[in-house]
Amino acid sequence: MSNPNKRRGDIFERAVQDHLQSNGFPWTQRTRAGYARDHGDLHLTPGPAVIAQATNHARLALPEWLTQLAEQVAAAGADHG
Repeated sequence: MSNPNKRRGDIFERAVQDHLQSNGFPWTQRTRAGYARDHGDLHLTPGPAVIAQATNHARLALPEWLTQLAEQVAAAGADHG
């Protein structure tokens, strides 16, 4: 993998997945990158009922991230994000 940001993001997503699986969300799975419609980084329940976006940045951008999450919830047909 030549892109260091993608590598860092993948490592972070795997760490979040492992944490969620060990703490009450055993069905958590990472989604595959590259879809035309972003359905979130992680699905916490069977089906896309609950999704999460894992973001590893030094700068907080909560309004932007929450807007993106709302778009991903809609695209995935999820109940919660």
